[in-house]
Amino acid sequence: MVDYGATNSSDVPPEPYDQSSSDNKKTTDQGEKDPGNVARGLKAAISNPGVSEEAKKNAKKKLEGLQ
Repeated sequence: MVDYGATNSSDVPPEPYDQSSSDNKKTTDQGEKDPGNVARGLKAAISNPGVSEEAKKNAKKKLEGLQ
């Protein structure tokens, strides 16, 4: 466990990000995911060396289905 030993406000770690207050829309008005963001995420997975070959293959199939 980390002891921050806070003595003033600059020593306190920041609060976790609260998505509910974000102005950036991540979904469409119907609650669906933004296809552009989905495509970007799939492309990132395909080019990421830390992603397994099986996951890359699945991402390629999903990306082809979007186009």
